[in-house]
Amino acid sequence: MSLLGGSLRVVTGDVTLSKAALFMIVLGSALTGGVMANLLPNGVAPLQVAEGRAVLMNDGSGTFVMEDESFSAFIPAGIPWDDPSGASHMGDRPGCLSDGKNDTATQARVEAGYTTVSMPSGGSYTVVAWLKCL
Repeated sequence: MSLLGGSLRVVTGDVTLSKAALFMIVLGSALTGGVMANLLPNGVAPLQVAEGRAVLMNDGSGTFVMEDESFSAFIPAGIPWDDPSGASHMGDRPGCLSDGKNDTATQARVEAGYTTVSMPSGGSYTVVAWLKCL
């Protein structure tokens, strides 16, 4: 059998390849690997955005509930947020949400950017990564 002008012989389990055939196999593998690496997600996931209501607890974490109440998501403390004018903030408590100094938590209408996080054990949960006070 001829492969790129060389020979491929199978003799009692030994395989002999020409340099050209070996080069083509390596080149094909490298190209296939490069294409597959470019097609796979690179760890950056775009956020899904929805309107709903948010409430924060004293520690700054809280809960977001989508407007149609189809799901809720965890809000970690200190996430980035935008005020109604569009100015971005980081690390402090969103201005539209209660500061938690009283016993009753105050809800606010917000826009939330959220994503689903897959855990190594196979489970998943939804987490808010950005808020906008409306």
